[in-house]
Amino acid sequence: LCGSLAGWNKTFSNGRVFVTFTTDSTGTGKVFTTSLLVKLLHVNFVQGFVLQLTEQLHDCSSDRLVLNEGDPPKILTSPEFPKMSPNSLDCVWMISAPGGHRIKFTVDPTTFDLQDSSLRELCADDYLEIRDGPSKLSPLFGRYCRSEPPSTIYSTGSYLHIRYQTDSFAQSSGWNATYEIASCGGSIVIPVNGSSVLRSPHYPEPYPSQAECDWTVMAPRGHYVNAT
Repeated sequence: LCGSLAGWNKTFSNGRVFVTFTTDSTGTGKVFTTSLLVKLLHVNFVQGFVLQLTEQLHDCSSDRLVLNEGDPPKILTSPEFPKMSPNSLDCVWMISAPGGHRIKFTVDPTTFDLQDSSLRELCADDYLEIRDGPSKLSPLFGRYCRSEPPSTIYSTGSYLHIRYQTDSFAQSSGWNATYEIASCGGSIVIPVNGSSVLRSPHYPEPYPSQAECDWTVMAPRGHYVNAT
């Protein structure tokens, strides 16, 4: 690249990008590292250039995803999205938020398409599995495949466990999701012989004005919900 150029985009397949800036008088350069996406916002090799480095998580290497207070929504995608997902994947992510905060996880329904040849309700080939907690033993929100994405999911605590698995046969186009700290509302799954706590936003501090929160409380099959 040389001269003046703006709006240039390039996605790289690995997690490290080397950018060298060379002038004809000194030949010096600088090296930058980033995770997958480099966006060149403006370049003029007389005045200099500006790079925007944006993290895009769409591989299996970052298994712990941390949300901090004040973070904007973050993006999580299937590996190589929007390209077809590789076969024989078994990706696991654990999303965490600060104590006292819940997580909002939203899958884009327009991009969700996971192949499944099974006629059973349980997805058997390629699937996205979401659990309400930090581990594979946490309560199951659901296992999702075909063109049937989950509705927006809210954790009951500060963790979500996400698993994405593909088989060794046909490929899927994958999925694209956002995750963020939830303000209020969502789905609450009560475990067997367990309980959950429902709180107004900012409790025990005063709740905000013009808040509108809806919760769906679900008990295991054959059980009832008792509110106290």
